[in-house]
Amino acid sequence: MKEQKSMMLFEATIKSQATLRTYQLHLKKLLEYSKIKDYDSLITLKPKQIQVLLEDYLLFLRKKLSGNSIPSIFSCYQSFFSYHVDGVNFKRIKRMFPAKEIQSGREAYTADQVRSLIDNTISLKIKAIIHFMASSGVRIGALHELRLKHVEDMPNECKSVLVYADTISEYTTFITSECFQAIEDYLRYRKRKGELITKDSFVFVKPNGQQHDDKDLSISLCRLSTSKLDRKKSGVRYTVSSSHGLRKRFNTILKMNKEINISIAEKLLGHSSSVQLDNVYFTPSKEQLFNEYQKAIPDLLLDEKYKLKIKIEELESDKDNRILQLENKLDLLQEFLKTSSS
Repeated sequence: MKEQKSMMLFEATIKSQATLRTYQLHLKKLLEYSKIKDYDSLITLKPKQIQVLLEDYLLFLRKKLSGNSIPSIFSCYQSFFSYHVDGVNFKRIKRMFPAKEIQSGREAYTADQVRSLIDNTISLKIKAIIHFMASSGVRIGALHELRLKHVEDMPNECKSVLVYADTISEYTTFITSECFQAIEDYLRYRKRKGELITKDSFVFVKPNGQQHDDKDLSISLCRLSTSKLDRKKSGVRYTVSSSHGLRKRFNTILKMNKEINISIAEKLLGHSSSVQLDNVYFTPSKEQLFNEYQKAIPDLLLDEKYKLKIKIEELESDKDNRILQLENKLDLLQEFLKTSSS
């Protein structure tokens, strides 16, 4: 128990489970590099010894990692040692950071690439995940916590999605009817296997029906995109991220549509608003959010039959409007003739 005390105290200061797992990984790697037996022994070093250890480890990492990765790693060490030890000069360490590089993975998937991913997997779950991310812009890290009760009916066979429910990061976005059809196909498959599906069921589960870990789905999508897509590389990474490329496509479609309110586009992505005070005072209703989302649906859809359905509905609506206008004109004309004859 004594060996765990320094980590137990440090872990109690971290609110996010994802951050905690990342910090645990980086601290374990530092322990392995230093060849010090445990964390309690690590914090008994004098500040100057810790300074030398961290500077040596930084020089070691500079040969292995990009300049973009190192700051986040050392923010973990600063958080850990600042909690336990006084006197480590992190300003000096930060001056040793390498220059940041142009990030790879900045491009969005094309519609053809997304279709190719869907067509090249037999997994109903992966098909549904791709549709879900493509039509909602949700981060893949949010999917393992999503339950069916967070998905609600909206007009035109669309659904609303409550992301990060019951947390400070909670926000609402939407999925298309095309996407929900893929989810229904996946849910029917699970029911055939004998799973009892309720509102509290997770939308995406492991083959045994249990909840996924936060990285499971990301790994599956990475394997599919690596094996089935001809993506370009920038350095050691791809120019289109295997999962985030779907979110970037959603973002691009919304931001390129001049009819969509930019602040609502940010809300649909779960971003903090770029407009000062909007995070506090700009609180559009679900219906107002959906009105803007609908403007992007034709570009978000992947299957031509769904696009054709929208065009037919638009034509029918336009036809109904024209008939109504003609009927109104006829009523006015008849009223005019009656008045004239009298």
